[in-house]
Amino acid sequence: MSNYRFFRKTWRVHLIVLLFAALSFCTCQAFAYDWTGAVAYAEQWWDGRNPEYNDYGQNDCANFVSQCLIAGGLDLSSGVTDPCGCIISCTKLNQYLVSLGAQPVTWLRGHEPPEPENFLPGDVAIFGYTDENGSLHAYAHAVIAVTGDQTHYTTSNAHSSPNNTYHLSIEKIYQANPSFDRCTFYHIPAQPVQEPTVETRPASPDEIATASTINGLISDDGGASIDERRFDWGTTPSGEGWTDWTADVTVSGNSFSYRITGLEAGTTYYFRAWAHNSAGWSKGSILSFTLPIVNAFDVIPKSVTLGDSFMISYTVADTGGPGLNRAELWRANDSGGSPGVWTEIKRNSLSGNGPYSSSFSDDPSSEGIYWYGLHVVNNAGFWSVEQDPPGPIKVTVTPLSPPVVGDFCGANFTDADGYVDVWDLMQFADHWHTRTGEGNWDAKFDLKGPGFADPDSYVDVWDLMVFADNWHKGQKL
Repeated sequence: MSNYRFFRKTWRVHLIVLLFAALSFCTCQAFAYDWTGAVAYAEQWWDGRNPEYNDYGQNDCANFVSQCLIAGGLDLSSGVTDPCGCIISCTKLNQYLVSLGAQPVTWLRGHEPPEPENFLPGDVAIFGYTDENGSLHAYAHAVIAVTGDQTHYTTSNAHSSPNNTYHLSIEKIYQANPSFDRCTFYHIPAQPVQEPTVETRPASPDEIATASTINGLISDDGGASIDERRFDWGTTPSGEGWTDWTADVTVSGNSFSYRITGLEAGTTYYFRAWAHNSAGWSKGSILSFTLPIVNAFDVIPKSVTLGDSFMISYTVADTGGPGLNRAELWRANDSGGSPGVWTEIKRNSLSGNGPYSSSFSDDPSSEGIYWYGLHVVNNAGFWSVEQDPPGPIKVTVTPLSPPVVGDFCGANFTDADGYVDVWDLMQFADHWHTRTGEGNWDAKFDLKGPGFADPDSYVDVWDLMVFADNWHKGQKL
């Protein structure tokens, strides 16, 4: 006997066991069986019922053996099982074990020795009988081996009813059950647990510019449960000098992720996924993501009259990243001296890594205080905002000033300049005593009618008095 076989044979504990019932056959995939986990579970629950599984009373043997196999890392759920993933029929358990690659060996009662040499702790045996009508029931009662000695004989325990538990060898089970006339033995090949296979998956952009979610995937657990997942990351491509680690990950099936915050625009971050099982740690490849940057941002002018437009200029770059995709102009109404709700109002398509400089123009439709900010987005969806300072930038839009009465022109008879002076007087004089329909008539000089009533289509002394009353009013633009 090899050292491995001897060690497994002499594993300290009780064989384990029993159950009848009915259910369905499942087909299994490649597996790695941890017989020590199965035996440990059998030791713990041979004389009790695990509340996390169903209890089938006197017909609990296949159910119990299924629980042990699950504890050993086997997946029984690929076939028809109960809601807890257990096979509850000894016939279906036989079919599952055969599909697993455990070649059955059936010995009749009285065979010497009573069990095969390779019937080891963690293996399964199913007893059968022939009824009084001569019908064979080959798969009636299941047990799992949990201990053996140097004579190769195992001991087992019953799990048929809460008050019927015991440790018995194969021979003793025959003695306790005279109707049993055969036993089929299943040696489950114990494959060594391997380190898991883990993949580093691309990072995901976040709703916050300075955050990102890094992702990993367990593509093969190596035959054992994954007991830890983590990431490491840094700003050097080789992984040397990385000091940021986390084990506080979010797990969803075989995928896991972690949200990094406090990232800086214009920086490339490198990261790697790790996973651990009982065989050790494994790691995925190093991936990276880059946050683009707003190098410059300004608004000129920052105070305008309603109806006037102004320019919002910017310079952006995506050095080391997948390339620029767009620049977005965002605007918010003032709310107590700070930006209120932000809304994207314009965007420019971009390409290349930059630096790239361009501008937007805007002219709000109502007076008030507005805030402006910029988002730059790269082709991977990662984004950044303008640096603070200078942004976000406040712009004041003032209402249009009402025209000054008598302000007909500016110096040298140019456009009105907001101030009533001698240039306006000369223009007024040039239209003195003109009427509607005359060649020099201009209604803007008809300020009032007699008694300061409504204009009367004639420029006369009443208009002169109104003009004089506004002499030197206003302020030059």
